[in-house]
Amino acid sequence: MELESDMVTSSIAQRRNPGQALLEFALVIPLFIFAFIIFLDLAFMSSNYIALSNAVREGTRYAIVHEFDEVNISDVVFQHTPSLDHVEMTVTASRDETRVTVSGTYNYHPITPGLKLFLGEADTVTLRVQSTATISPLYQ
Repeated sequence: MELESDMVTSSIAQRRNPGQALLEFALVIPLFIFAFIIFLDLAFMSSNYIALSNAVREGTRYAIVHEFDEVNISDVVFQHTPSLDHVEMTVTASRDETRVTVSGTYNYHPITPGLKLFLGEADTVTLRVQSTATISPLYQ
């Protein structure tokens, strides 16, 4: 008997609050969507960082094999980053007697307004990469 009364009570409680699940869904779904968009934005930012890192590494390889020319090195880095906006990217290269250093920066603009607040940046996130390689005595 007690089991039947519990079932009746729970079914009555379910009938009294038919919109509770809808209300909970309406309150939680924006948070899930916002978290998903932040996740996508961080994935895009990581992808841009990896592309910049690989391009700077290719520029360093070019610099240790060819005659040192900062314009040509920048061109190599730009050629290896077709998906990035080159207006937002800067490339610098330097050389001493035994080493070449190539640095690249890229200004990433997040699409998520909340991500800007979490990262502490006003409008952009600056991605910085540096690659250094030793010049072989054959090419010195």
